[in-house]
This record gives sequence, structure tokens and C-alpha cells, in this order.
Amino acid sequence: MNIISLSESDCFVLLGKEKERTATTLLAVFIASLLSVSYGFVLHFPHPLTLGNEKWYTAGHISLVIGASIGSVFAGIFIDKLGRRSTILMTSIIYLLGYVLLIFGCPEIQNNENFPIFFTVFGCIYCGIGVGMTSLVVPVYIAEVSSARLRGVMGAITNHAIVFGIFLYSLTAEISNWNVKYYYSVLLGLVITLLSLLMIFMPETPRWLLANDQRDKALKNQLWLLGVKSDAEDTCNYIETNLERLS
Repeated sequence: MNIISLSESDCFVLLGKEKERTATTLLAVFIASLLSVSYGFVLHFPHPLTLGNEKWYTAGHISLVIGASIGSVFAGIFIDKLGRRSTILMTSIIYLLGYVLLIFGCPEIQNNENFPIFFTVFGCIYCGIGVGMTSLVVPVYIAEVSSARLRGVMGAITNHAIVFGIFLYSLTAEISNWNVKYYYSVLLGLVITLLSLLMIFMPETPRWLLANDQRDKALKNQLWLLGVKSDAEDTCNYIETNLERLS
């Protein structure tokens, strides 16, 4: 009598786990999650201590909410039409534009009081659009580049990235100089956003490529993510089967 009895399919799954590479998947997930760091960071940017008075506080937060509403709507369109990777890059550029506008919104470099409010409002709108798009595109990208075995662990990185972004902003609490506090916030946000542009070197998700009749590229990206010894071909076949069921 056998102590352990495994079917052929069970053996195949176990072998697949042993051959699967995680380093490249983790790299892609880490770079994509930089947008989630920006998400957490920018949520606290339009703060009374940063923006100077109650009027700016209200204008900043309203602008952020409006932008997030716009971004969440268009993100669903962009990830299907342009792809997950392209949408992440677009979101990085939107964050970048938002932070640049917030730099020009600093009252110290503006003689007219209305100009800082103008730049701040539009800067928050752009960053809000980035927040709305990030909330959809990053979890989708992470889920589609991760294997079934790692999907839960990789998905949790998004939440940790948001909390880390909030932590980075909280470091300004001990800065007493208003100018230093403001420029620390904006410049750190810019650094995070520029790092997220490294997404240009990361692969598009195999699922989106298969849904758009690019099987060869999908297989190539799957091999890059999981390694040449992984069962990339079977994974692509499984994704195609699911896509056919949904169509």
C-alpha cells in the first residue's frame, strides 16, 4: 500500500512550483507598486500644515476627490485599450505633472495669492487622477503577472506600498520650517514617480497580450516572468481557455 498517492496532474503542479522563478515577478510587482506608494503619499499632501490655510485645504481635497473620480473611470478604459503596462506609465506621467504644478503652487515663489491656489488645485486634480487610476491598474497588473501560487502574497504588496507612502509623508511632521516641509514633500513625490517610470523596462501582462492576439509576445513575457523552466506554454493555454469562456 502506498503511503503517498499522487495523481499525474498533482505531480505536474508540484514540478511547476519547483521550476517557477519568483525574482523577476517580484521585480515587476515592486516597480508597479511604486505607484501605490505615490497613492498613499499624495493622499496627505494637500494638508493645512502644507498648504498654509483652510481655504487651500478645502480646495486641495475637493480637487483630489474630483481627480480620483475621473481617474477611476478612465482607468478601466485605458487598461483594456492600451494595456496594463502602458496605463501604469501614463499614470506615472500624470503624477509627475501633478507634482510639477504643486511646486509652482508654492506661495514663496508666487507674488499673486491667486496663482498658488490655481496651481495647487490643478496639481491636486492631476494627482487625484493618478490616485484613481492607480487603485485599478496596479492590482490588475500584479494579479496578471503573478502565478496562481504567488498571487495572494504579491497582491498584499499593494496595501503595504500605500501604507509606506503614508509613512513617508508622516516624516514631515517633525520638520518645523514650512518651506523645507513643502519642498521635501514635492521632491520626494517626484523621486517616487520618476522611479515608477522604470516600468518601461517591465513586460506587459500575458493575459492582455493573449486577449489582443499577441500570443508569441505573451509566451515570451511569461517565460521572462516565471523562467524558461516553467510551464509557460500551459499557463498561456489555460489563460486562452478562460478568455474563450468569457467571450
